[in-house]
Amino acid sequence: MEYSRLVKAEAVLRFLAIVLTMATAVLLGTNKETEMVFGVIQETANVHSLQALVVLLVTHSIATGYLLAQLCKACLLARSKTSLKSRPSKGLAWISFSMDQVMAYATFAVTTAATQGSYFAVSGQTQFQWMKLCNIYTRFCDKVAAALFFGLAASFLLAVVSCISAYNVFRLYPCKRPIAVKG
Repeated sequence: MEYSRLVKAEAVLRFLAIVLTMATAVLLGTNKETEMVFGVIQETANVHSLQALVVLLVTHSIATGYLLAQLCKACLLARSKTSLKSRPSKGLAWISFSMDQVMAYATFAVTTAATQGSYFAVSGQTQFQWMKLCNIYTRFCDKVAAALFFGLAASFLLAVVSCISAYNVFRLYPCKRPIAVKG
């Protein structure tokens, strides 16, 4: 794949990841439902009802900001007269690669942790006498499920972007001698 097509593909993937991480954060941040519990208590379910959802909201907000900064950096480098291909910066490539790895792992870990926590809201836990909360807060749970889906899709896109960043780092180190395959 030629380098300019790779840069365009990376920009598109970063943009899609921005959309998905932002959708996750917006769905979680604006999600709220008030219902009567046991017919007498009025309770509100929001992102603070489950600590894992708060961490998911913060992590995806940070990831959105990081991806936006990386997309702006890519656009500025594409418009500048000196391209990364003519004067590559190993330090900048390593920083981008490392941060892409951190964002990919963080969003995946936090999304799976929130999914596990949300599973208890769907299924309940009879041993601890936890009731199925999604039977009461159906709209809230549907929005959380959509946010978790978007978060998981964003983490997979970030993994692909991280692979492209790895390629961008390791292309800067030419092979001194070809590898001989014995056989």
